[in-house]
Amino acid sequence: MKQRALNSEPAARPDRLYQGYDTIADAGRSSALTPGGPDSSSDGVFNEVANIFIGADSVMQAMGIAASESSLFDFGAEDARVAFVQNFGLTELSVTVLVHANLRATKEANLNPPTLTAGPPSDLQKFFAAYGDSYVNYVEQGSWYCAMYVFYAVSEDEQTSVVGQLAGLGITEEGLLSGSAQFNLSQCQQKIATSSTFNQTLLGFANPQTPDEGGILEFANTQFAKLVADLPVTFTYKTTGYERVPQMPASFQSVVTSRNLFTGQGPTAGLGANYASLTDAANAIDHLKTVYQTYGVALSNDPTLVSRAAQIETDRIALYDVIAAMEIDPTQTYAAPSAPSLQYGLPSLQLTTHVSPFWGGPGGSPWQDADATSVGTAPALSSVSVWGINHVHQISSTFVTQGAKVPQTHVYTHGGGDGKPGGEATLSLQLPSDGVELINSISVFTSWDSSQRVNAIQQLNIGTTLGKTLMWPGSITPGQPPGDGWGVWTPGPNEVFVGFNGRSGYVMDSLGVISATILPAAWSGSQPAAERDRVRPRRSGTSRRRAQVNA
Repeated sequence: MKQRALNSEPAARPDRLYQGYDTIADAGRSSALTPGGPDSSSDGVFNEVANIFIGADSVMQAMGIAASESSLFDFGAEDARVAFVQNFGLTELSVTVLVHANLRATKEANLNPPTLTAGPPSDLQKFFAAYGDSYVNYVEQGSWYCAMYVFYAVSEDEQTSVVGQLAGLGITEEGLLSGSAQFNLSQCQQKIATSSTFNQTLLGFANPQTPDEGGILEFANTQFAKLVADLPVTFTYKTTGYERVPQMPASFQSVVTSRNLFTGQGPTAGLGANYASLTDAANAIDHLKTVYQTYGVALSNDPTLVSRAAQIETDRIALYDVIAAMEIDPTQTYAAPSAPSLQYGLPSLQLTTHVSPFWGGPGGSPWQDADATSVGTAPALSSVSVWGINHVHQISSTFVTQGAKVPQTHVYTHGGGDGKPGGEATLSLQLPSDGVELINSISVFTSWDSSQRVNAIQQLNIGTTLGKTLMWPGSITPGQPPGDGWGVWTPGPNEVFVGFNGRSGYVMDSLGVISATILPAAWSGSQPAAERDRVRPRRSGTSRRRAQVNA
């Protein structure tokens, strides 16, 4: 259930002092006030963050964006900064090279209370519809630049490898802040094999001009702060309720009561935070369903997930209905609906991983395509290709992640043989969107390779649940498994193929299988968080500030 607008007016973030504000819709409204005196303002402050971040939350925090804003999108005005980051589809395994700068200036309302321009309202419902329940008394605005390289690792080992390769290119916190890594930064996607993407944006300008990819560090370090925003973006705002305006009638307390029910008071979470908590749980359930579908695990294997998903949806609808009614008329009396699923917490993927013995010899260097963390991104195997002459020289596996907002293709190739020599055999599997097809048998025959003087893979057979097979090389059958020289893998109940591992040099010395048994989800059982502050920025990571004038 992804419901959006509670009010027919387009949601817009507040952008000026004394502007009306609708707390429930998290949106600006018209102004009903006359200032009580001159306002105060500050000169612009330059902030810069340039670093490498792991996962999704760390990127948002480094930009000073509250993680809860994603969940509150159902009601709030969309923040262009949040939307930009969300379009990358970050995962907990992604590695982000972030170059981020902003120039912020603040304005604060006069301490003397404002007055109602048209006098006390006679119809509070109409007043709320036009002017909201509060007014803006503090706003922080300016310009915002962000450039991101995102590498979509599908395992912790690959994640660690990406960070190491970036460091090898001089792309570190120190190098990014000094600008010394610019050349390698613009080349990093070509030099690192992991699936990746790049994008940048510039906010605060009617006609934004972003730099060429080869100049993003110089732009962020020196040029950006010289630009004058002609269409400032709002970073942070604070509000004060109209009940503090002397002319407001006492009956406005009914609106205050509704607002407090939505925002919560003290340790008691409000309806907005509760709805956000259940939205987080619903999103986590959807992700688990994607993982289950990718690996052909029936939902009936996790009956708790099924029943709790239904209760969460029931409770979300109940909360939404009350919030929607409050948005239409906050002068009425409302009560928080019963929502037992708030006690569930968040579900998390549970599995047991298995690593088969290596079939083959001890030569070459070790490698692996996946680990336990890979399953969380739901990488569906789409093809396997094998090349060789008398023995397997090279194997290549292609995966397409199903559990990310932006599906990514990952190709892992191992072995030597001067490229791709000799005969080739390829097995193509359909993706879960077309129906689940899984690897359900692997058999490997090893023998002595006299030219390389190592034991190596002589024959590889792979079968799928739809009856497809790969047999390399098709003309050589030195016996049938599980005879001497053969290694065989078949999955147990709810056990699924995750990826290959092995050892290789010029030839494929040995091969093994990484698999996982997917278990019912675990639930955190945590209480819902107290009110999620929409205006307090959270900043982490390395930042650098310089005072600027004429922001």
